[in-house]
Amino acid sequence: MSGNAAEWSHCPILQKGVRLPALASCNAKRGGEYMKEKCGLFFHTVLLGVSAAASKAVTFLLMPFYTAALSPEDFGAADLVVSTAVLLLPFVTLHAGPSLFRFFVGAGDTERRAVASTAAVLVAVGSAVFLLLLPLLRFWPVLNVYRFYLLFYVLIASLHGVLTQYLRATGAYTVYAFLQPLTALCSLSLQIFFIVSLGLGARGYLLGIILSDAAASVFLLCYLRPWEAIALSAVSCRVLKKMLFYGLPLIPGAAFWWLMSLSDRYFILHYHSLEQTGLYAAAARIPALFSFLLGVFLEAWQYSALQVSEREARTAHFARIYRMLLPVSVLGAAALLVLCVPLVSVLFAPAYREAVKFVPFLVLAALFSSLSGFFGTAYQATLRSLPSFFSSMLGSGVNLLFNFLLIPRLGAMGAALATLVAYFAVFLLRACHTATFLHFPRYFGKGAVSLFLLLLTATCVCVGALRISLLSALLSVLPFWREGRAVFDILLEKWRFLLKNYQKYKNRS
Repeated sequence: MSGNAAEWSHCPILQKGVRLPALASCNAKRGGEYMKEKCGLFFHTVLLGVSAAASKAVTFLLMPFYTAALSPEDFGAADLVVSTAVLLLPFVTLHAGPSLFRFFVGAGDTERRAVASTAAVLVAVGSAVFLLLLPLLRFWPVLNVYRFYLLFYVLIASLHGVLTQYLRATGAYTVYAFLQPLTALCSLSLQIFFIVSLGLGARGYLLGIILSDAAASVFLLCYLRPWEAIALSAVSCRVLKKMLFYGLPLIPGAAFWWLMSLSDRYFILHYHSLEQTGLYAAAARIPALFSFLLGVFLEAWQYSALQVSEREARTAHFARIYRMLLPVSVLGAAALLVLCVPLVSVLFAPAYREAVKFVPFLVLAALFSSLSGFFGTAYQATLRSLPSFFSSMLGSGVNLLFNFLLIPRLGAMGAALATLVAYFAVFLLRACHTATFLHFPRYFGKGAVSLFLLLLTATCVCVGALRISLLSALLSVLPFWREGRAVFDILLEKWRFLLKNYQKYKNRS
C-alpha cells in the first residue's frame, strides 16, 4: 500500500479498518465510477456533436429552398445583413458571453453573482451604444433598407448568445444540445412561412432568424431565471477589469477573421452587383460544410491540447494529431472538389448555377483555414497570443490587398482567390513560426505536391474538365497514403478500446 496510500486514503472501507482484501471491492467501485464518468463525458461529447451537426445539416439541406425561393439579389442582401451582424456582435457584447463562461465555471456563489451581473451590464451598455450609432447606416444604402432588421438581429443575438453561454456555464449540456437544432428548425419553419406564404423575400429570411432567436431567448430566460443571479449591487470593478482584460483582446482577432471570411461581399457589391454578391454567398455555403466538420474536431482538439503541459509531451501530441489531420483534410478537400458540381446542381436553383465556379477555390481556402486553426491552438497552449494576433492581422492585410487587386477585374472569382491566398499566408506563417518552439514534421514537401494537384483539380472543375479533375483529386491524396493508413489503424484501435472498456463497465454495473 506504500505506493498508493494517497490514492486509497479516502476509501471508506479503509477508514473503517477493513483489511486489504477489501481493496478489491473498493477498486471495483472506484473503477465503475470512473468508467461511468468517462461514459458520461463521451455521451455529452457525442450529444453536442450530433446537435451541432443536425443544426448545420438542416440549413445545408434546405439550400434548394433558399435558392429557389430567393433571387440572388435577395440572398445577397440577406447575407450582407448577417455578415454585418457577425462583425458587430463582438463589439456590442464586448465578448461578455465567452467571458461569463470563462469566469463563471468553478467560481463560488458570490463570484458567480458578480460575473453574471457584470456580463449583463456589459451587454446593456454595448447595446445602448449600438442604438446611438445606428443612424450611421444611412450612409450605406443597402444596409439602410434593412437597418431595423439589423438592429433587432444584433440585439436579440447578443441576448441569445450570452444566455447560451450562461446555460453552458451551469452545466446543462443536455438542454444546450437539444436547443440548437430546435432553434434551427424554428428558424427554418418561420423562414418558409414568411418567404413562401407571405412573399417577404430577404426580409422573411431575416425575420425567421430573429424570431427564432427571440423564442430561444424567452425559453432560456424562463429556464435559467437569470434575474435571480443579477443585481446592480453585485457588479464588481475587479470582475469588470478581469472580464474586459480577457474579452477585449479577442475582439481584434474576431474582426481580422471577419475581414478574411466576409469582407469580400462588400467589395463585390461595391465593384459589381448585389446579384453577384448573392451568387458568391451561396457558393460559400458548400465549403462551410467542410469547415464545420473539421471545426468539430478542432474544438475537441483544443481541449485536449490545453491539458498537456510538459514541452516534450506537448510536441509529441501535436505531431501525432497533425500527422492524422493532414491526410483527412486533403482527402476531404479532394472529395468535395470532385462533388461540388453535382452538389451545386442538386442544391442550387438554375439561377445560382454560375456559383459553381467559385466553390473550388473556396474549398481550398477552407482547408487552409482549418489548418491555420490547428496551429492557432499551439499559440493557445503555449500562451503566445501576440503571434496569433499578428498572423491574423497579416492574413487580413493580404486579403484586403488582393480584394483591391482582383475583385474589380475578376469579380467573385477574384474574391475566392483572395480568400485562398489570405488563408494560405496565415497557414504558412503559423506553420513556420510554431516550428521554433514545437519541433515536429510539417510535411511541406508532400504538402506542396498535394497542393499543386488540388489546385489543378480546382482549375479543372472551374473549366469543366471533370475527368481530369477526378484523376488529379485521386493523385492529391497519394503523398499522404502512409499517414492515411496510420489514421485508419488508430481509429480502429480506439474503437476496439472503447468497446472493451464499455463492456467492462457494463459487466461491473
